[in-house]
Amino acid sequence: GERIQFGPNVNFVFETHSLAFASPATVSRMAVIYMSEEDVDPEAAVRSWLGEQSEDTQHKLQVWVNDYLYKSIDVLRATKALVVSTTMMALVRSSLSHISSATTKQEFAIGLIRGLGGYLEPSKREKFAQEIYRICGEKPLDNLRPLDTFVDPEIGSPSEYSYQYSGELDVEGLNKSEVVLTVDAQRNLDILRPWLEQSRPFILIGPEGAGKSMLISTLSKTMSGVTVATINCSAQTTCNHIIQKLHQVCTQFSTNQGRVLKPKDSERLVLFL
Repeated sequence: GERIQFGPNVNFVFETHSLAFASPATVSRMAVIYMSEEDVDPEAAVRSWLGEQSEDTQHKLQVWVNDYLYKSIDVLRATKALVVSTTMMALVRSSLSHISSATTKQEFAIGLIRGLGGYLEPSKREKFAQEIYRICGEKPLDNLRPLDTFVDPEIGSPSEYSYQYSGELDVEGLNKSEVVLTVDAQRNLDILRPWLEQSRPFILIGPEGAGKSMLISTLSKTMSGVTVATINCSAQTTCNHIIQKLHQVCTQFSTNQGRVLKPKDSERLVLFL
């Protein structure tokens, strides 16, 4: 292979979940630090998160977290049906992003269902939602549709998703609107919204044609100060294509820390690959 000479001031840090494919030569030339899941304390992350919440809601959130959050995570892990294997810390962070705005116990339960239910296939989410409602001592508006209850921020009370479409239901009307707000579309948009607003990393999984790109594009357009740059990747896509796209939608500035790119027409940029 090609050899590249580096100076003594250059250090490399590799982060990986497994050393299964690391050669003995690689392992023997570097120090290795193993961090198991037992070394990470989710409760410390929760305490830090609680400290960032308003004083009016800290006490209620702390009580609900202690009584329901960890029990809900145990229920999820007991299903052994997670679409993607993950850690306890990741589950906690996913939950916290959805319960930060909760002011009632029912809203807290809905946040847990959204933050944790996304790890399950749609066919298993309803049973999970019913169990979370039971743990929290709450009920959905319709027991046959436990995933469709939400708290309407305009009226501050529970409501149910319903089909919404204000245009003409024909080819021309559909072309003018990128998404028809079906019950499933509204539910999925509300699941994704906190993660995108809080700049949380997330993985959107689904078969081709399921509407993944449509959801991200629609949600980004409803958020103020956000620009979406899309790159349709293929086997020929390289890092140069990504850099070129960034230069198209960003302006370059020089700072005391080096050159930085900032979006031209917004505060934030979503690079959609």
